[in-house]
Amino acid sequence: MRFDDTNPAKEDNEYVDAILADLRWLGIDWEDRLFFASDYFDKLYEFAEILITEGKAYVDSQSPEEIRIRRGTMGAKERGETPPGENSPYRDRSVEENLDLFRRMKAGEFAEGEHVLRAKIDMAHPNLNMRDPVLYRISHAHHIRTGDKWHIYPMYDYAHPLSDALEGITHSCCSLEFENHRPLYDWCVKNLPVFPSRQIEFARLNLTNTILSKRWLIQLVQEKLVNGWDDPRMPTISGMRRRGYTPEALRDFCQRIGLAKTNSRVDIQLLEACLREDLNRRALRTMAVLNPLKVVIENYPEGQTEELDADVRVVNGMAVINVLLSQNRKDLLKGELGSSSKTCSTSTVDGNEAIGVEAERVLDITEEEDQEPTTITVIKTEPNVSCVPVVSVTHISYRLYPELPSNVSVCPCETNILL
Repeated sequence: MRFDDTNPAKEDNEYVDAILADLRWLGIDWEDRLFFASDYFDKLYEFAEILITEGKAYVDSQSPEEIRIRRGTMGAKERGETPPGENSPYRDRSVEENLDLFRRMKAGEFAEGEHVLRAKIDMAHPNLNMRDPVLYRISHAHHIRTGDKWHIYPMYDYAHPLSDALEGITHSCCSLEFENHRPLYDWCVKNLPVFPSRQIEFARLNLTNTILSKRWLIQLVQEKLVNGWDDPRMPTISGMRRRGYTPEALRDFCQRIGLAKTNSRVDIQLLEACLREDLNRRALRTMAVLNPLKVVIENYPEGQTEELDADVRVVNGMAVINVLLSQNRKDLLKGELGSSSKTCSTSTVDGNEAIGVEAERVLDITEEEDQEPTTITVIKTEPNVSCVPVVSVTHISYRLYPELPSNVSVCPCETNILL
């Protein structure tokens, strides 16, 4: 387990503690192998001096904007052009001058943005990441682990491969958006005396009806559209835990979908199926009618009772009764009962009690101020009509989490669609 803490301005122990807690809940044990990129800052600095000594890195004194302009762009995509960049005017500084400036950068003698350390690769390379990428930048921010010891910090594309190499990582797994960064990963490993780690890319997880981009999720948190990262509506580990997901279900889901080399979108119903299978083995399933209706059968003799054999199946020792429910109150208000909604039912307290009435037409509807029916009067059909009274009613609190529309592809923060 290794955390990238190369940007002191954005590091926060809150995230570290939360990630570790989530992984422990999932059943992951890293034993005594908890590392941070900052553990290797001294070694990374030594590697940078080696690159400078060998003429493979130099201190550039251009502004960030000048560096961006001289690096160039991808050009016209339709023509496949990648115009070459332009060498920095400081690219041919001597080794001695570069070492002196770099050591003074480390000592904190310069302001932020005044100098950077860049790799000397190829400013005409078709991959922009290989056009003399920045390896170190100046930052005087306080670091949560190293304090104020350092005034320069390595870039992620430099710290990542070398941290892997120092740990003897054989396969460093990244998502597909880092595929263009692999040449720089390989360059760092090949040009320093380190273990030959490799970067392997795979497709990131995408779920239907779900936003997984951290950039958009953090917007929801910062704008207080949700109650923190562990809000049950959030697709985070802590949020899913509060929503009722189990670690076993999440691990089963990951094993089923596996890894792929092409981007795709997994149906969220597969995730929900994994959860249902796990809960069926350990939890009691209860069916509830959220908006019950009182049914009055106009032509049923008073005092008469009927008995029936309920459709019961046993699943892992629990009785499950099949009951058709209809809560389409708009149809009832219209006085219509189509073939798909002719059964009005309220269900189920102890697993053996339910009421079901098949009706051929609605005679009367009693409404209250909310304009929703509270009592319906029906004509009973013959034969095969059964009534089993519900002996008790339980008042419960419940939360409904509707899915996003299936065509959502951008962050819907401005419409509060997640809520």
